[in-house]
Amino acid sequence: MDRDISTAGMLLRRAQRRNQLALDSALTRYGTNMAQWAVLNVMAEQPGLTGHALAAATLQSDQALGTLVTPLVTRGLVARSRTGNKLAHSLTEAGKELLAVTEATVTATLEQRMAALDTAEIDQLCALLERIA
Repeated sequence: MDRDISTAGMLLRRAQRRNQLALDSALTRYGTNMAQWAVLNVMAEQPGLTGHALAAATLQSDQALGTLVTPLVTRGLVARSRTGNKLAHSLTEAGKELLAVTEATVTATLEQRMAALDTAEIDQLCALLERIA
């Protein structure tokens, strides 16, 4: 079965969107969504990123990142500190706790979404996505 490149692109986009919707739904009970969770996750892995670096790491525009981070600061999940003329972002203890609490939910949601694939297929999918990412 031959499929063209646009079909592959649309299938990839559809799969990503369905994952996002599933994660948004699962994370609602914690008062967050996938985009905010991704920001928190990157902050945990790379503390002290500037807004621009954090935006790039989370595939957001600088403006969109500001919209995502402001409620996280308000909730006490993220702290901002001035580094010269830039703001650096880091997780607070509450932010770290939220990530820990949501980890099982995120994992379970993604496992459910990927249930049609066996371990070898997931490995193959990761390898293929790494090649094009």
